[in-house]
Amino acid sequence: MTIEPAAQIIAVPLDRIVRLSPLNPRQDMESDVSDLAAMIRARGQQIPMKLRPCSYDPHSYEVLDGGRRWRALRQLAEAGDVRDALATIVEGDEIEAREVALMVSVSPKPLHPVDEYESFASLEESGATVEQIAADFGQDVRRVRQRLALGRLSPRVRALWRVGKIDREQAIAFTAGPIEAQDALLDKLDGQPNYEWGEHTIRRKLRGETLSNSGPEGKFLLSDKLRVEAYVAAGGRIEDNLFEDEIVIRDPSIAHKIVDDALRAEAERVKSEEGWGAALIEDDGAYEDDQPDEFGLSDAESARLEEIQTERRDADPSRARALRDERDAICRDALLRMFEREERGQYAVGAFFDHDGRVIFARALPIPEPETATAEGDNENEGDSLLSDGDGSERNEPGGENAGDEATIPDPLAEPGKALRAVIDETATKALRDVTRRRGDIALMLAVATLGSMYGAAVVRLRGETYDDDHALLAKLADASFDEALAICAEAPTCDLSVALFRLIAASIDTRAAHFDTIGAASAAVCARGGDLKGAFDAALDRRAFFETAPKSITLGCVTGLIGEGEASRVKKMKKGELGEYVARLSKDKGHLPAPFADWAAGKARPGADADAIIVDGETTLAQAMDHAIAADEANLPAPAKKKHGARKAKADPQ
Repeated sequence: MTIEPAAQIIAVPLDRIVRLSPLNPRQDMESDVSDLAAMIRARGQQIPMKLRPCSYDPHSYEVLDGGRRWRALRQLAEAGDVRDALATIVEGDEIEAREVALMVSVSPKPLHPVDEYESFASLEESGATVEQIAADFGQDVRRVRQRLALGRLSPRVRALWRVGKIDREQAIAFTAGPIEAQDALLDKLDGQPNYEWGEHTIRRKLRGETLSNSGPEGKFLLSDKLRVEAYVAAGGRIEDNLFEDEIVIRDPSIAHKIVDDALRAEAERVKSEEGWGAALIEDDGAYEDDQPDEFGLSDAESARLEEIQTERRDADPSRARALRDERDAICRDALLRMFEREERGQYAVGAFFDHDGRVIFARALPIPEPETATAEGDNENEGDSLLSDGDGSERNEPGGENAGDEATIPDPLAEPGKALRAVIDETATKALRDVTRRRGDIALMLAVATLGSMYGAAVVRLRGETYDDDHALLAKLADASFDEALAICAEAPTCDLSVALFRLIAASIDTRAAHFDTIGAASAAVCARGGDLKGAFDAALDRRAFFETAPKSITLGCVTGLIGEGEASRVKKMKKGELGEYVARLSKDKGHLPAPFADWAAGKARPGADADAIIVDGETTLAQAMDHAIAADEANLPAPAKKKHGARKAKADPQ
């Protein structure tokens, strides 16, 4: 394609410009252009439009670029201020005209990805190749392919993304399923609360649980050609995620087996070489943290480990790996010295993954006690075994006076499997975010604890986050540079800054890297300030996903505890999906909240928590709450009760 570098600018009568070209990527004809009209009235038209002769009348023109300028000039023409528009005329066929329209639109202000997709798709349909489109627009071929891949999105999803009702991550999550499935899921999600629209939930509902090269198991599987071939030979599917540098492992159950077999083989190798009594992996109940704290290190070894720790902080990746290997070798040699070969037979070696998918070993682990119950589905009295506390004593009989009491329902979650942990994290994250968004004092509590504690926090990560929020101030900041954001915030009212801060703190909550005790501590603190965490967990929990991923014995145990042993015996032969749906409905109907959520939500509010609450309910700004709080502090008086449209909830101290 050839474009004249300096096209002639001419004055075109406005009455000969008849429409916005359908080739123009920006089809917005509704936004207000009064400010632009005022600027043109004061300074004149500074940027010419690009026009194209209409196919049905060569003396009339359509706007390829400059639709807002055209509308502003028409406003001025109605007032008699202008009659002509400055423009350049674009000649050529439709492909050339379409490329001109798209190119000039991309340059000053990036198009929405959906707009780019539709324009690129039109060019492709007109005969242009991906490589030609990329070359003409100075774009990477991968970017063009990404935009064209949005054709896998339902038009309904694209429309929601274009108007900002879903964000990029949510939109891309929809590509996990065919268009028909996307539309069906949209129908189910219509009217549901925001937490039902999470990208993880969307992706899981459309394609189920998956692995990828972003996690340690995926990295381990994909790092070895033989493991990949074994996975594919077993029916496993692999696909590239065009939108991210991600390789998706579509069949995790097959992948888990390949990975576990390979990991167990590594553990068996070390067991044989070093003389340990058992070879374990994580699924056997072995955990790296069980390794002895005392390694029997010499003074020289201890000093070298400290040097390695210091040096690794600034080392490049290659050097850091070498230092890590040296550290592991020192610890291994020390442990082997501690245990004579004859003694090692009483202990186990465990094989694990680190974050990079590299196999690491923990030695001198306790050998787990053998399971007393038979394998799942083989024990005809499985329902009875759920009533034992493990010490031979019997728990409260289901169906008796304590039937339905959560004390009769077994606690499933010392260390859940990966799929169940994902469900727990999604629920906990949504619930904590929901409570924090609505309670400014809880947001401040979490922020102060995170920034003030010595070691930081694993639940609240105060850093720049991607968030989807309809708050006006945050919407202004979304695409701003830091300097621009500072200028915007400098003009914002304090109450708006406060609410924005609370929402940003809420958006930074993520439990995926936290231990259960840390999530429990955060939950207890939220409860102490009177946060309705139980209600938030109840609303956020996908009970079906929970019970489908929990061990079957736990799912049946919930049936036993809720409505009796006889019912558990009746439903135990259900298929897992059918059983999960049944128990999810039962749990919801009974108002049952499974562990660990019931434990996390069991904390008590401290005295006076209601009076100290700052509630952001969306009905008004925070200004009233801030004024009341300051006045109450200065006067040393209880804060006033919350009014109908107030943003602060208060209760007089009974003392």
